[in-house]
Amino acid sequence: MSTHVGGNAVFPGSFNPPHVAHIKTIRLALECFDVLHMFVRYNESVELVDWETKKGWFDRINEEVGGRLVIHRMENPAVKGKTYTMEDFFDFIRSAVRSVGEPVSGFVFGDDYEKLIPVFQKEFPGMYFFKGEQTKEGQERISSTAIREDLEGHRSWLPEYVYETLHRMREDRNLREQASVPSSEPEGTSSEPEPGGTSPEPETGGPGDLETVDVTGCPVVGKGFGSTVYLLDEKTIIKVYKEGTPLEKVQKEYALSRIAFLSGVPCVRVYRMARVGDAFALVLERLSSSLGSAIHQHPEQIEAYVDRYVALAKQLHATRIREAAIPTVKDKWLSCAKGLVKWCSPEEVTLVCDLVTRMPDADTLAHLDFHPGNIMFRGEDLVLIDVEGLSKGSYLCDLAVTYRGLIMGPQSKEPEKHAKNMGMDVDQVRETGDLFFMKYLGLGSRKDLEEVYSRLHVLYALNVVVMCGSARMKDDATGRMIMDVLLRKVLVPGKETVLEIWKDGALLPVRGA
Repeated sequence: MSTHVGGNAVFPGSFNPPHVAHIKTIRLALECFDVLHMFVRYNESVELVDWETKKGWFDRINEEVGGRLVIHRMENPAVKGKTYTMEDFFDFIRSAVRSVGEPVSGFVFGDDYEKLIPVFQKEFPGMYFFKGEQTKEGQERISSTAIREDLEGHRSWLPEYVYETLHRMREDRNLREQASVPSSEPEGTSSEPEPGGTSPEPETGGPGDLETVDVTGCPVVGKGFGSTVYLLDEKTIIKVYKEGTPLEKVQKEYALSRIAFLSGVPCVRVYRMARVGDAFALVLERLSSSLGSAIHQHPEQIEAYVDRYVALAKQLHATRIREAAIPTVKDKWLSCAKGLVKWCSPEEVTLVCDLVTRMPDADTLAHLDFHPGNIMFRGEDLVLIDVEGLSKGSYLCDLAVTYRGLIMGPQSKEPEKHAKNMGMDVDQVRETGDLFFMKYLGLGSRKDLEEVYSRLHVLYALNVVVMCGSARMKDDATGRMIMDVLLRKVLVPGKETVLEIWKDGALLPVRGA
């Protein structure tokens, strides 16, 4: 049993990546000290992952050891090729102690520095120096270097969540290479040895390559139009698509999720594809409640929640994306519009296609189903789910679809059912919508909001009409009704408004010269 010293201790390292030996040392050190301040090195040019991911690993480790870690980001651009003197070590210890801001009882380090303990103790006589144990697997000493050089050969050395992230990153890289898509990883990361060596596994090619998951006895935690979500364990869920859903659809959502994640969009982490019986599935991280549920449970905080909703929207709409694998809103809407021949005259189809074609191009992202039921909490952070509709295109298109859900949804034939899908009641949906558009667009009055709604309504009509051309619209009577109500009575007389919005790139008309 370790000597119990108590108080705070400092444990620095690169942890690139953290492995079982690091975690064993953490657990042993916590028998000696009350709190460990982890000084985690992060130098962007040499790291395997971004800081958010690396910190997420340590947040998970912190949960596993009882919440007794404090994570500090430690940057040292000169880390490579530097010869450290003893004074460098002493300066670091002094700097770390100052950063903790409280009395520090000890210092934790690997077995590499065991011979230096007498020197450290002489310089810092009041501090206890704790040496981690050397850990081996067979004859091989466990090290981050070995893991980076051969990920699969050292899988057992890693926590499952760390392995999943590195394995997924390799698959993403393979996917981009196969599609000849430019990398969206930060500059400089390509110089780090790729986990798995020089012969990466190919992207899953067919159903026979997928892991089979048994969901017998797993509780259902969600059900949508084309999928059912089961709880696998406290950290993981599985989204099982309806039987008959093609593998290509699942692969598409997987690829879009990975590209969005690597582009910095806060979104659900998708771990892998799988199959459940004769159906395909995605294994994802389990998140807590939705934004809609939070608004429903705490209506007095609706303004604060909407502020965060707006901030997430603006972040998404400012995210530029280069990947060719991300479709454009224009291409998707044009493809649907061509299917309107079932309900429309050739002239009407031409009009709709022309309005879509003249939509402004953009290399920023749109979610196209951006409502509070599709936004979840990861701790205190908001993240997006259901990114299968993710596209490149004007933010105006996303606002039109958001208007469809938040403003027109409460006026639908089944408003309660619509609101329940978002986790709210009908009045909360409309209030959220009004606040969202006021705050997102910086409007100063209800009059301005109503003017925005009158113009958004025409874009909404364009979106609904276009979507009727998709294969999902099978109800002939509904299709004809939408053409009569929205195409002929809203879109045709409002076509100049659409063109004006496209030209100005704004929802309020430009006033004055």
